[in-house]
Amino acid sequence: MTDVCVFDEVLAPVPRYMMRLECVQRLLDSTSSDVHRFLELGPGLGDVTAHALRRYPDASGTVFEFSEDAVGRLKARFRGEERLSLWSRNFLEGPLEGGFDLIMAFEVLEHIEDDLLAFERIYLMLERGGVFLMSVPAYMSKWQKGDEWAGHYRRYEREELVEKLVATGFKVEEVWGYGFPVTSLLYPLRQLYYRASAKAGEPTEKIRATKQSGVARPYQKPGAAAWMARLMKPLFLLQHVARKSDLGDGWIVLAKKA
Repeated sequence: MTDVCVFDEVLAPVPRYMMRLECVQRLLDSTSSDVHRFLELGPGLGDVTAHALRRYPDASGTVFEFSEDAVGRLKARFRGEERLSLWSRNFLEGPLEGGFDLIMAFEVLEHIEDDLLAFERIYLMLERGGVFLMSVPAYMSKWQKGDEWAGHYRRYEREELVEKLVATGFKVEEVWGYGFPVTSLLYPLRQLYYRASAKAGEPTEKIRATKQSGVARPYQKPGAAAWMARLMKPLFLLQHVARKSDLGDGWIVLAKKA
């Protein structure tokens, strides 16, 4: 456990994102604090990266982000942070950088057409025994307008996700469903919102949609997320109780390099 709370870093809290971050906090709490180098892929606004810099005060961090808008925001947020390296390119292209104890990728793999290649490169970048913590949307049966708006290629079935990770060489330690009950309650509203966005001419071309999906959220006042998290505690408890069920609409996975 750690006294460093992920919600202290959140700039733009929205309910589904908050539910995911609660799982991130729990799973990071369950892993070793002996992290010397960490990597986040597609960090968006940089909330989890900021949390990792506080959680692991002696570690250096690296982020890969290819959205020009996100890169600009990340440079502003982490200006002067000497422990963090920012690469403004697709991690699937160019030379591999290795030696990471922890790699994180939240809502990233569904944006990549060749996800097996992505898993392979992540595996190669990890130190032996290193941790890969990731999340993806769940169930193709739950495909909705929001997936098109965000530039997704797929949603994942539990078995499919585990099979791909194991085939790459990972040892899968935890697969949790996240989002219940919030995403079930908000599903009709999300559908209406994304249908309206499509009618308004919002971009659906995959690359452009991918670049905007991690940053298209309104900022809130400092401390708003921590206040919101306190109100959501009963929902977090329900989510945790149901984490092994099929009630959520996303997966969060903890795997290790064997």
